[in-house]
Amino acid sequence: MMQSLNSALTKILSGKGYILDSPDFAIAGEDDATTDYANSVNFSEEEMLKHLNENAQDGNDDNEEFEANFVGMSFDDIRPKMHCIYGNEQVLKLMQKEGAGEIVPGDAQVTVDYTAYFEYADQPFDSFLYRKEKYPTYRLGRGQMLPGLEIGIQSMKKGEKSLFLVKPELAYGKLGCPPRILPNAEVLFMVELRGFLDNGQADAYEKLDEENKKKFSSVKKIVEHMRVTAHDRFNKSKVKEAVAIYKEAGEHLAKVNLENDDERKEKEELMVKILENLIICYNRLSKPKLACDAFEILPRKTYKSYFNHGRALYQLVNYDEAMVSLQKALTLTTDYNAKQRINEEIHKVELDRQRYLLSTKRFAQMSLGITGENTSAEAFEKAMMNMCDSFLENDLMLKQELPKGLTPQEQECIERVAAIRCLSITTQTDKSGDQILYLTKDSCLPRIFR
Repeated sequence: MMQSLNSALTKILSGKGYILDSPDFAIAGEDDATTDYANSVNFSEEEMLKHLNENAQDGNDDNEEFEANFVGMSFDDIRPKMHCIYGNEQVLKLMQKEGAGEIVPGDAQVTVDYTAYFEYADQPFDSFLYRKEKYPTYRLGRGQMLPGLEIGIQSMKKGEKSLFLVKPELAYGKLGCPPRILPNAEVLFMVELRGFLDNGQADAYEKLDEENKKKFSSVKKIVEHMRVTAHDRFNKSKVKEAVAIYKEAGEHLAKVNLENDDERKEKEELMVKILENLIICYNRLSKPKLACDAFEILPRKTYKSYFNHGRALYQLVNYDEAMVSLQKALTLTTDYNAKQRINEEIHKVELDRQRYLLSTKRFAQMSLGITGENTSAEAFEKAMMNMCDSFLENDLMLKQELPKGLTPQEQECIERVAAIRCLSITTQTDKSGDQILYLTKDSCLPRIFR
């Protein structure tokens, strides 16, 4: 059983099978961030994922109060309240809000909010608010930020807010960069550490020898770290990057040999989490077939996997099987909120199924008289327009099956109405060899028309 599962995993997770042939999964770049999953971290996994989910809804009211106490002041008034963390008072620190967990490691990826002031300045000369990315991410030890700021961040914990007063030699130097950056200027940084990821863990797999790469005990912590990293990418809407990391984690896990039943159970639990998250990612990327493939090789299926499988089938316009999966999900959970969400999805699928059946019935009725009277042709075209408009309004539906047995005149009418709405007509052969026509959305169609 485990051997067949590993074989299936190799197919779905490697780049060799049909599942991953799509070029849509090319990774655009590495510019994301952050929380730690090293041995020294005291957070539980649940706490860590909770921290990863922190976002803009936290608000910035306390940030404004945080800054207001020190803006426009002489640095000499602030200095006595601070303590030295580097050199001969080259970097001074004043903590405003205590963080949690462990201190940031030296090669971590960090997500920070920061604002930088010169002495007596009422307005910052630099801030995360000026950046395109809402929560900027930096890799420590790569020269991506000023040395003094990096030294300060390496003294922080998750969620901490602190002020750092940095001497010119660890900021912009004697010359600065006039007119914006003053010469020989000290800088006051107000920093909030939103999170970090320990990149030492990320590189750990490549440092393992071949023997240890096959040991579950050696690979487990690395895979857990990768899963948390991928979760972070997903939360920042970098879903393709999340997919790549989940796939790599699954590949590592598929190669290990198991020494006992406890390891088998742990591996299964990890693989379930990875594949369930892949299903969610593929649904988000409008890749429902890949989601269904990942579902099929799950070693154990939960209500979450059935729910997301149902959503994938819904995108494939397979209403009946989608309903089966959603109903199965409903039986596997007692959580009130989960049941409510599943019932909402069931209601949505049933509404679209009824609309589809009604459209099919209308098509059948119209088809009986389309060649005889213009009024029937007009009614058929109107029904087709309504169907196309309803299809466009549903963002989750990628294709809409058309009735079989259309006459050439009916098909020409459908193509004309579809073309006006930037829709296409595609064909697919079913198991019996019959050609099925589908309405499909143009991937380049502007969102306003979708």
